[in-house]
Amino acid sequence: MISTGTTKSFEIPHGERSAEGSVGRTQGLLTIPLVQVEEDHLHISIKRELDSNDYEIRVRRGGPVLIKSQLGEDFEKMTSSETFSDTEIKEA
Repeated sequence: MISTGTTKSFEIPHGERSAEGSVGRTQGLLTIPLVQVEEDHLHISIKRELDSNDYEIRVRRGGPVLIKSQLGEDFEKMTSSETFSDTEIKEA
């Protein structure tokens, strides 16, 4: 059962520069068995910069998703894909 604070490792394989995963009802990097969750509900792509440890994380919705920005106070409906740097994620 998924609970608040659940974490899942997402690693880029050795020798690769990118990795992808998704959140879905019955399959994906993280599964959430709820009727409201669709397959590929949330798609995550991570790309490592060439000759660097800097990353770019892109999140694309496949179903209804709420998102809260780092400076925002409330959640809002995600309407398009979002792109973050690894620095933004660490600061959040």
